Amino acid sequence: MRAENDFTNKSAEIALWSAPLIADRVHDGYERLFGGANEFSETLSWLHRRLWQTLLEGDAPQAERARSDLMSVARLASLPAQEIEAIDAVIVDDLLRVILRHGASSRETARCCGMRLVQAASKLGEMRAAA
Repeated sequence: MRAENDFTNKSAEIALWSAPLIADRVHDGYERLFGGANEFSETLSWLHRRLWQTLLEGDAPQAERARSDLMSVARLASLPAQEIEAIDAVIVDDLLRVILRHGASSRETARCCGMRLVQAASKLGEMRAAA
């Protein structure tokens, strides 16, 4: 039980420190897609940040709702799913780079954060496949 609590506590750190990085990546991605800030880019950015927050917190039911909301607005904006997936790929790559770069300071925390990122990416893949 202690090991499970330790994993949960250490892996939860990723949800805290990753929020600014995720916000930057989704903001940049949607502004690029829409040619600047507009109602769709702002709404999609907020929904996409919420999706990643719930994924990294390990809250699968909330993540599924967040992705459903994101995809609904994307359809209204005539935005193909591939564009959202491209932003997700940038997020995964950047989070992994940060985990690997800072892993030397705490290997156990890096391992737990890496495992949480793998779980989040796997859940995201499951949601895409089910769509």
